[in-house]
Amino acid sequence: MIVKTLLENRSVKERYETEHGLSLYIEAGERKILFDAGETDAFIRNAKRMGVDLAEVDMMILSHGHYDHGGGIKYFMDLNKKALIYIHKEAFRPHASIKEGERKDAGIDDSLLHNNRVRLVDEDLYFGDELVLFSHIKGKEMVPRGNSRLLMKKDSGWIKDNFHHEQNLLIKEGNKRVLVVGCSHRGIVNILDQCEKHLDRPWTAVLGGFHLYDLDKNKEEDLSFLKGIADRLEENNAVYYTGHCTGHDQFSLLKEMMGNRIHYLATGSIVEI
Repeated sequence: MIVKTLLENRSVKERYETEHGLSLYIEAGERKILFDAGETDAFIRNAKRMGVDLAEVDMMILSHGHYDHGGGIKYFMDLNKKALIYIHKEAFRPHASIKEGERKDAGIDDSLLHNNRVRLVDEDLYFGDELVLFSHIKGKEMVPRGNSRLLMKKDSGWIKDNFHHEQNLLIKEGNKRVLVVGCSHRGIVNILDQCEKHLDRPWTAVLGGFHLYDLDKNKEEDLSFLKGIADRLEENNAVYYTGHCTGHDQFSLLKEMMGNRIHYLATGSIVEI
Protein backbone atom coordinates (compact mmCIF):
# COMPACT_ATOMS: atom_id res chain seq x y z
CA MET A 1 0.00 0.00 0.00
CA ILE A 2 1.22 3.47 -0.85
CA VAL A 3 -0.12 6.89 0.16
CA LYS A 4 1.02 10.09 -1.55
CA THR A 5 0.14 13.47 -0.07
CA LEU A 6 -0.97 15.60 -3.01
CA LEU A 7 -1.89 18.56 -0.86
CA GLU A 8 -1.36 19.78 2.69
CA ASN A 9 -0.55 23.07 4.43
CA ARG A 10 3.21 22.50 4.15
CA SER A 11 5.48 20.70 1.71
CA VAL A 12 8.62 18.58 1.71
CA LYS A 13 10.06 20.58 -1.23
CA GLU A 14 9.51 24.07 -2.61
CA ARG A 15 8.35 22.77 -6.00
CA TYR A 16 5.08 21.54 -4.47
CA GLU A 17 2.16 23.93 -4.06
CA THR A 18 0.51 24.22 -0.66
CA GLU A 19 -2.76 25.54 0.73
CA HIS A 20 -4.93 25.05 3.79
CA GLY A 21 -6.41 21.74 2.70
CA LEU A 22 -5.87 18.03 2.30
CA SER A 23 -5.71 15.55 -0.58
CA LEU A 24 -4.33 12.01 -0.47
CA TYR A 25 -3.75 9.53 -3.29
CA ILE A 26 -3.89 5.90 -2.20
CA GLU A 27 -2.97 2.68 -3.99
CA ALA A 28 -4.25 -0.37 -2.13
CA GLY A 29 -4.28 -3.67 -3.98
CA GLU A 30 -5.85 -3.00 -7.37
CA ARG A 31 -7.65 0.14 -6.18
CA LYS A 32 -6.58 3.71 -6.86
CA ILE A 33 -8.33 6.15 -4.51
CA LEU A 34 -8.43 9.91 -4.17
CA PHE A 35 -9.28 10.91 -0.59
CA ASP A 36 -10.26 14.60 -0.52
CA ALA A 37 -9.32 17.21 -3.12
CA GLY A 38 -8.20 20.36 -1.31
CA GLU A 39 -9.70 23.78 -2.04
CA THR A 40 -8.39 24.48 -5.56
CA ASP A 41 -6.77 22.57 -8.43
CA ALA A 42 -3.32 22.72 -6.79
CA PHE A 43 -3.48 19.00 -5.94
CA ILE A 44 -3.68 18.19 -9.66
CA ARG A 45 -0.44 20.00 -10.44
CA ASN A 46 1.23 18.35 -7.46
CA ALA A 47 0.00 14.96 -8.64
CA LYS A 48 1.74 15.47 -11.99
CA ARG A 49 4.96 16.40 -10.19
CA MET A 50 4.66 13.19 -8.13
CA GLY A 51 3.97 10.98 -11.13
CA VAL A 52 0.33 10.31 -10.20
CA ASP A 53 -2.15 9.93 -13.07
CA LEU A 54 -5.44 11.11 -11.56
CA ALA A 55 -7.31 10.06 -14.70
CA GLU A 56 -6.75 6.47 -13.59
CA VAL A 57 -8.29 6.90 -10.12
CA ASP A 58 -11.11 4.38 -9.56
CA MET A 59 -13.00 6.15 -6.78
CA MET A 60 -12.98 9.40 -4.84
CA ILE A 61 -14.06 9.91 -1.23
CA LEU A 62 -14.89 13.23 0.40
CA SER A 63 -14.21 13.13 4.13
CA HIS A 64 -16.67 15.92 5.03
CA GLY A 65 -18.49 18.91 3.62
CA HIS A 66 -15.87 21.63 4.02
CA TYR A 67 -14.35 23.64 1.15
CA ASP A 68 -10.72 22.84 2.03
CA HIS A 69 -11.40 19.17 1.34
CA GLY A 70 -14.02 19.36 -1.40
CA GLY A 71 -13.30 22.54 -3.35
CA GLY A 72 -11.18 20.67 -5.87
CA ILE A 73 -13.77 18.01 -6.75
CA LYS A 74 -14.98 19.84 -9.88
CA TYR A 75 -11.41 20.01 -11.21
CA PHE A 76 -10.94 16.30 -10.54
CA MET A 77 -14.15 15.46 -12.41
CA ASP A 78 -12.98 17.47 -15.42
CA LEU A 79 -9.79 15.40 -15.49
CA ASN A 80 -11.14 11.99 -14.49
CA LYS A 81 -14.14 10.71 -16.45
CA LYS A 82 -14.79 7.39 -14.68
CA ALA A 83 -14.43 7.55 -10.89
CA LEU A 84 -17.53 7.66 -8.72
CA ILE A 85 -17.45 10.21 -5.90
CA TYR A 86 -18.73 9.13 -2.48
CA ILE A 87 -20.09 12.03 -0.41
CA HIS A 88 -22.21 11.81 2.72
CA LYS A 89 -25.66 13.21 2.05
CA GLU A 90 -25.37 15.59 5.02
CA ALA A 91 -22.27 17.17 3.46
CA PHE A 92 -24.47 19.25 1.17
CA ARG A 93 -26.04 21.18 4.02
CA PRO A 94 -24.76 24.76 4.25
CA HIS A 95 -21.71 24.88 6.53
CA ALA A 96 -19.95 27.86 8.05
CA SER A 97 -17.22 28.89 10.47
CA ILE A 98 -17.01 31.81 12.86
CA LYS A 99 -13.93 33.94 12.18
CA GLU A 100 -13.31 37.21 13.97
CA GLY A 101 -16.92 37.26 15.06
CA GLU A 102 -18.31 36.85 11.53
CA ARG A 103 -19.93 33.83 9.92
CA LYS A 104 -17.99 32.68 6.85
CA ASP A 105 -19.10 30.11 4.30
CA ALA A 106 -17.23 26.82 4.72
CA GLY A 107 -19.34 24.49 2.57
CA ILE A 108 -18.93 22.72 -0.77
CA ASP A 109 -20.50 23.33 -4.18
CA ASP A 110 -24.09 22.07 -3.88
CA SER A 111 -24.39 21.64 -7.66
CA LEU A 112 -22.46 18.38 -7.16
CA LEU A 113 -25.58 17.02 -5.49
CA HIS A 114 -27.18 16.54 -8.91
CA ASN A 115 -24.17 15.06 -10.69
CA ASN A 116 -24.73 11.47 -11.83
CA ARG A 117 -21.23 10.45 -10.72
CA VAL A 118 -21.88 11.44 -7.11
CA ARG A 119 -23.06 8.69 -4.79
CA LEU A 120 -24.80 9.92 -1.65
CA VAL A 121 -23.80 7.97 1.47
CA ASP A 122 -25.73 7.54 4.69
CA GLU A 123 -24.91 4.15 6.23
CA ASP A 124 -21.60 2.29 6.37
CA LEU A 125 -20.46 1.13 2.93
CA TYR A 126 -18.43 -2.01 2.23
CA PHE A 127 -16.41 -2.37 -0.96
CA GLY A 128 -15.68 -6.07 -1.01
CA ASP A 129 -13.58 -7.20 1.95
CA GLU A 130 -11.00 -4.47 1.43
CA LEU A 131 -12.68 -1.12 2.16
CA VAL A 132 -15.12 0.14 4.78
CA LEU A 133 -16.46 3.71 4.59
CA PHE A 134 -18.10 4.68 7.88
CA SER A 135 -19.56 7.73 9.61
CA HIS A 136 -22.03 8.63 12.43
CA ILE A 137 -19.36 8.45 15.15
CA LYS A 138 -21.12 8.08 18.49
CA GLY A 139 -18.34 8.64 21.05
CA LYS A 140 -17.91 12.01 22.77
CA GLU A 141 -14.47 11.69 24.31
CA MET A 142 -11.81 14.34 23.56
CA VAL A 143 -13.83 16.05 20.82
CA PRO A 144 -11.86 18.95 19.25
CA ARG A 145 -12.65 22.24 20.94
CA GLY A 146 -12.44 24.10 17.64
CA ASN A 147 -15.75 22.49 16.66
CA SER A 148 -17.52 25.14 18.74
CA ARG A 149 -16.85 27.65 15.96
CA LEU A 150 -18.19 25.43 13.17
CA LEU A 151 -21.83 25.61 12.14
CA MET A 152 -24.36 23.88 9.91
CA LYS A 153 -27.71 25.11 8.73
CA LYS A 154 -30.77 23.14 9.74
CA ASP A 155 -34.23 24.21 8.68
CA SER A 156 -34.04 28.02 8.83
CA GLY A 157 -31.35 28.46 11.46
CA TRP A 158 -27.66 27.91 12.16
CA ILE A 159 -26.63 25.40 14.83
CA LYS A 160 -23.37 23.78 15.93
CA ASP A 161 -22.22 21.22 13.41
CA ASN A 162 -22.77 17.62 14.53
CA PHE A 163 -20.41 16.29 11.85
CA HIS A 164 -22.62 13.38 10.91
CA HIS A 165 -21.35 14.13 7.40
CA GLU A 166 -17.79 13.15 8.31
CA GLN A 167 -16.63 9.91 6.66
CA ASN A 168 -13.62 7.73 7.47
CA LEU A 169 -12.01 4.98 5.42
CA LEU A 170 -10.69 1.67 6.72
CA ILE A 171 -8.44 -0.19 4.28
CA LYS A 172 -7.66 -3.89 4.65
CA GLU A 173 -4.79 -5.23 2.59
CA GLY A 174 -3.30 -8.57 3.59
CA ASN A 175 -2.30 -8.21 7.23
CA LYS A 176 -2.43 -4.41 7.09
CA ARG A 177 -5.22 -2.36 8.66
CA VAL A 178 -5.05 1.33 7.80
CA LEU A 179 -7.44 4.13 8.78
CA VAL A 180 -7.67 7.31 6.70
CA VAL A 181 -9.42 10.39 8.14
CA GLY A 182 -9.97 13.97 6.99
CA CYS A 183 -10.13 16.24 10.05
CA SER A 184 -11.38 13.95 12.83
CA HIS A 185 -13.97 16.51 13.90
CA ARG A 186 -15.73 13.78 15.89
CA GLY A 187 -12.49 13.12 17.77
CA ILE A 188 -9.74 10.78 16.60
CA VAL A 189 -10.08 8.54 19.67
CA ASN A 190 -13.82 8.14 19.05
CA ILE A 191 -13.23 7.31 15.39
CA LEU A 192 -10.68 4.68 16.34
CA ASP A 193 -13.03 3.22 18.96
CA GLN A 194 -15.93 2.92 16.53
CA CYS A 195 -13.75 1.47 13.81
CA GLU A 196 -12.74 -1.35 16.15
CA LYS A 197 -15.92 -3.24 15.24
CA HIS A 198 -14.62 -3.57 11.68
CA LEU A 199 -11.18 -4.85 12.74
CA ASP A 200 -10.03 -8.44 12.65
CA ARG A 201 -6.34 -7.60 13.09
CA PRO A 202 -4.39 -4.92 14.99
CA TRP A 203 -3.96 -1.44 13.54
CA THR A 204 -1.07 -0.81 11.15
CA ALA A 205 -1.33 2.91 10.47
CA VAL A 206 -3.59 5.96 10.79
CA LEU A 207 -3.36 8.90 8.38
CA GLY A 208 -5.05 12.33 8.32
CA GLY A 209 -5.82 15.43 10.36
CA PHE A 210 -6.72 15.43 14.07
CA HIS A 211 -8.06 19.03 14.38
CA LEU A 212 -5.92 20.12 17.30
CA TYR A 213 -4.50 23.35 15.85
CA ASP A 214 -6.32 25.67 18.27
CA LEU A 215 -4.77 24.13 21.39
CA ASP A 216 -2.45 26.60 23.12
CA LYS A 217 0.91 25.09 24.06
CA ASN A 218 1.24 27.70 26.83
CA LYS A 219 -1.95 26.61 28.60
CA GLU A 220 -1.72 23.72 31.02
CA GLU A 221 -5.29 22.64 30.28
CA ASP A 222 -4.57 22.40 26.55
CA LEU A 223 -1.31 20.54 27.11
CA SER A 224 -3.16 18.06 29.31
CA PHE A 225 -5.74 17.56 26.55
CA LEU A 226 -2.97 16.92 24.02
CA LYS A 227 -1.22 14.50 26.38
CA GLY A 228 -4.50 12.64 26.78
CA ILE A 229 -4.74 12.28 23.00
CA ALA A 230 -1.16 11.02 22.79
CA ASP A 231 -1.74 8.47 25.56
CA ARG A 232 -4.84 7.11 23.85
CA LEU A 233 -3.14 6.89 20.46
CA GLU A 234 -0.28 4.94 21.97
CA GLU A 235 -2.63 2.30 23.37
CA ASN A 236 -2.50 0.44 20.05
CA ASN A 237 0.43 -0.46 17.81
CA ALA A 238 -0.41 1.88 14.92
CA VAL A 239 1.99 4.39 13.41
CA TYR A 240 0.39 7.81 12.88
CA TYR A 241 0.85 10.22 9.98
CA THR A 242 -0.83 13.55 10.52
CA GLY A 243 -0.94 17.18 9.44
CA HIS A 244 -3.33 19.84 8.08
CA CYS A 245 -5.73 20.72 10.93
CA THR A 246 -3.59 18.98 13.56
CA GLY A 247 -1.43 22.10 13.63
CA HIS A 248 2.34 22.24 13.23
CA ASP A 249 3.10 23.33 16.81
CA GLN A 250 0.68 20.74 18.14
CA PHE A 251 2.30 18.07 15.98
CA SER A 252 5.70 19.03 17.38
CA LEU A 253 4.41 18.46 20.90
CA LEU A 254 2.87 15.11 19.90
CA LYS A 255 6.22 14.18 18.36
CA GLU A 256 7.96 14.88 21.65
CA MET A 257 5.42 12.67 23.44
CA MET A 258 5.17 9.84 20.89
CA GLY A 259 8.55 9.76 19.14
CA ASN A 260 8.68 7.51 16.07
CA ARG A 261 5.05 6.53 16.51
CA ILE A 262 3.99 9.76 14.74
CA HIS A 263 5.15 11.57 11.58
CA TYR A 264 4.19 14.70 9.62
CA LEU A 265 2.20 14.25 6.42
CA ALA A 266 3.32 17.19 4.26
CA THR A 267 2.66 17.80 0.56
CA GLY A 268 4.96 15.58 -1.47
CA SER A 269 5.42 12.97 1.23
CA ILE A 270 5.16 9.30 0.30
CA VAL A 271 4.20 6.66 2.85
CA GLU A 272 4.71 2.99 2.03
CA ILE A 273 2.83 0.68 4.37
